[in-house]
Amino acid sequence: MFSWEQRKLGETFEYLQNNTLSRDSLNYKNSNVKNIHYGDILVKFDELLDGSSNDIPYINSELDLSKFSKSLLRDGDIIFSDTAEDDAVGKAIELWNVNDPFILSGLHTIPCRPLIPFGKGYLGNFLNSDSYRMQLRPLVQGIKVSSISKSALKDTMIVYPKKLDEQEKIGGLFYHISKMITLHQRKLDNLKLKKKALLQKLFPKNGERYPELRFPGFTDAWEQRKFSDLYEKISEKNDLSYSLDKIISVANMYYKSDAKVSNEEYLRTYNIFRYGEIAFEGNKSKDFAYGRFVENTIGDGIISHVFEVFRPIVKYDIYFWKYYINYEPIMGKVLSRCTKKTTMMTNLVAKDFLKETVLVPTLAEQKQIGTLLNTLDKFITLHQRKLDNLKLKKKALLQKLFPKNGERYPELRFPGFTDAWEQRKLEDLVDVLDGDRGKNYPKEVDFDVQGHTLFLNASNVTNEGFSFKTNQYITEEKSNSMGNGRLVEDDVIITSRGSLGHIAWYNQMTQCVMPHVRINSGMLILRKRVDISMSYLQQFLRSYKGQSQISFISFGSAQPQLTKKDVQKINITYPANLKEQIKIETYFSALDNLITLHQRKLDHLKLQKKALLQQMFV
Repeated sequence: MFSWEQRKLGETFEYLQNNTLSRDSLNYKNSNVKNIHYGDILVKFDELLDGSSNDIPYINSELDLSKFSKSLLRDGDIIFSDTAEDDAVGKAIELWNVNDPFILSGLHTIPCRPLIPFGKGYLGNFLNSDSYRMQLRPLVQGIKVSSISKSALKDTMIVYPKKLDEQEKIGGLFYHISKMITLHQRKLDNLKLKKKALLQKLFPKNGERYPELRFPGFTDAWEQRKFSDLYEKISEKNDLSYSLDKIISVANMYYKSDAKVSNEEYLRTYNIFRYGEIAFEGNKSKDFAYGRFVENTIGDGIISHVFEVFRPIVKYDIYFWKYYINYEPIMGKVLSRCTKKTTMMTNLVAKDFLKETVLVPTLAEQKQIGTLLNTLDKFITLHQRKLDNLKLKKKALLQKLFPKNGERYPELRFPGFTDAWEQRKLEDLVDVLDGDRGKNYPKEVDFDVQGHTLFLNASNVTNEGFSFKTNQYITEEKSNSMGNGRLVEDDVIITSRGSLGHIAWYNQMTQCVMPHVRINSGMLILRKRVDISMSYLQQFLRSYKGQSQISFISFGSAQPQLTKKDVQKINITYPANLKEQIKIETYFSALDNLITLHQRKLDHLKLQKKALLQQMFV
């Protein structure tokens, strides 16, 4: 097995000269020299650019280019875009098939040439990967227009396999994927154009009562109806026909298995909530500014008297109204006029609501729309179950792959490993380090969304590891003024205040993404002192056995905490054989990746559903 290398960009590349020619100096007809403009890097070109492409413009023939003779580009050269109006700044392309005509690097670009050989396609994909681009974020300057300099790029890290054939396999894989992406992108662009045209026809024009374009077989206008023609307010109290097991969660629409009341008589205050009825739930959120209506799709039951209940009085499709009555773009406008604001919730004025109007399609069209959206929901639910099952599988395996209390052998072993496990205090394996909490600890004015050193906060260390969605930075000068708390490769971080026991591993790849990192006062660093896999250690601390110890030593209710002294005494059970540690860690890393994949699929389905809702309702 060959390890991967990492080197600074400044040690790996030499810079070439670019020109500053504007679009006025370029054409798409004919000349001797082509030119790579930064705008084309940002908008048109993929990671790997064929030098013979017709998309590369020529430099006007009357211009003197003699001073750029030493900067003519070759196969394998890299060009960065040094400016952009968004986070695309620093996008890179790798050039190949550069024969005839010659090619130069143009306005707002940084051309560079590898000093060592690389496999075709590897650099173009690595330099546009999230792992590399995360390194660029702290280096970007500007507000309206972002830019990055040659000097800033020099210290970024290039990570690559030693073997060229492995590099080429990676590059080849991504090349084929890019081709597929390009093909799908073209299809997507065409679909977006069609969608834009359809949206203009799917919604009625001002003063009209029906859309220009409809589902096949439907031509009637959607009818403007008062809610009083569709629903009636009811207040049907429970006469104890419904017991505790029939209490319905309005927010989530299921029967509560853990519902409790002070006594059975209190159930008489509950409203009966029947199948097909709607209830108003007044909790405000980012998705529902004025509260929302929820339809009962699970069966008869009871709900708290704080919820207003309305019963349909006309024939309807239950699934159409499940989505329509809950659809914020329509109902938000209605509720803004018939609710009263309070500190925590909104209260519905029922008589005002019943006076409001809404456009309603025929029952047949309701059924078409309802069936489509309900089918999509079932598909989402299926993926959610797959994801939940994976998480349960991981939890079960974690319990079997670590020995039970008092035992030295786990229930489940990888083939080839039979030795007993060791048990030692955490302090025997690692140094437990605090961050700097002295006079130089950063104040609010020291933080910025850009900067040199990432200063970790609670959102950066989650129960699934590092997250870099919301970052706070401090300057290099501020960082250097501090003492303890700087991360080095292979450190494990544990949160010690607030959300306790979140674990993250600062491995080589993470270091490439975020090369300068410090912990805040709510974390501790675990730094290796003996030959143990830190990746294994983080998996152990995330296991039931590790988390139960963390929970046991924590103190405080409003703000739970862990002390350095107590963390040092955590018992770590581990295989003496380092290879077995790595086997266990590798297995769980793969499982984590699979869970992440399913989560992405689920999130994508939910986005598709949201888009459908926007297109389906008038």
